[in-house]
Amino acid sequence: AHHRMKKVGADGRRWMNRFPKHAAAGLLPLALSHKSAKVREAACSALRYMGGSHRKTVLSFAKQYGKATVAAATTLLDTDPMDIFPSKLKALPKWFDAAALPRPTIGGGQLPLEAVEHLTTMLSFSTLDDTYAGLSEAKRVCDADSLAGFAWGLFHQWLSSGAAGKDDWALLSLAHFGDDDVARRLAPLIRAWPGMSAHGRAVKGLDVLRTIGSDIALMHLSGIANKIRFKGLQKLSLIHI
Repeated sequence: AHHRMKKVGADGRRWMNRFPKHAAAGLLPLALSHKSAKVREAACSALRYMGGSHRKTVLSFAKQYGKATVAAATTLLDTDPMDIFPSKLKALPKWFDAAALPRPTIGGGQLPLEAVEHLTTMLSFSTLDDTYAGLSEAKRVCDADSLAGFAWGLFHQWLSSGAAGKDDWALLSLAHFGDDDVARRLAPLIRAWPGMSAHGRAVKGLDVLRTIGSDIALMHLSGIANKIRFKGLQKLSLIHI
């Protein structure tokens, strides 16, 4: 659930935090010895998540299997976040045009097109709950305004191409790099999308505003909650505030 299922991933994380001993007991054998690579990958992802708050619990349970297991578990928990990404990276969609996007800048100099493509690839496999560490590094070194402009341009390319659901990471890129201006521009679209049979897209838009989390973003969330006529979206807006 944590690794693959967006709708219930948060439930999986809550369960791990509530029952860390049970989670460690179940996850360690799967992560270190299961025959299926997919199962190992999911278990490793969950254990790395647990390593943030429950490292001692995981390693304490590993001791029951011996020193080799403790060493393997320690290596797993200490993996450089920059080295954690899908083994197979999908090609960027046809609608993506790096040359047409506003480029992020570092100290006034633009990123080369190849770097823009790499940055977009990072966005394509990141989620709001499982964000690739490279995005944090980009936020550290790039000018914030330029990243917001880049994300809006990427989002607009996706929207103009028909907004395919499989590429909705372009919408979520606004959560990773968005600012107050992005929140102001996105809010009217969120209000309109339910009337365009795009309720799911509107829900993700609420997630974006919540993740941006600034006073302006939260103000627009409040405005949606108080004024929008679509009751389902109104209820979700109240939950997000």
